[in-house]
Amino acid sequence: MALDELVRAQCELPGYSTLNELTKQIRTEVNRGLFTRVAGRGGAVETMAERAERLVLKAGAGGRPGCAGGRA
Repeated sequence: MALDELVRAQCELPGYSTLNELTKQIRTEVNRGLFTRVAGRGGAVETMAERAERLVLKAGAGGRPGCAGGRA
């Protein structure tokens, strides 16, 4: 862990509450960025669902052996 390395190197660290607050802020920023990226893919999610449905239908028509509805 990075914190362990800093302690081993005898670096002076901020207090626990300061580290905790920084961690909260960083986590919030990262989560907000991930949410924004995922929310921006609304059309892509629908396209993926449609693609999955096509693959299932194709497998049902004998597209791949061993798949649902395919030849065993």
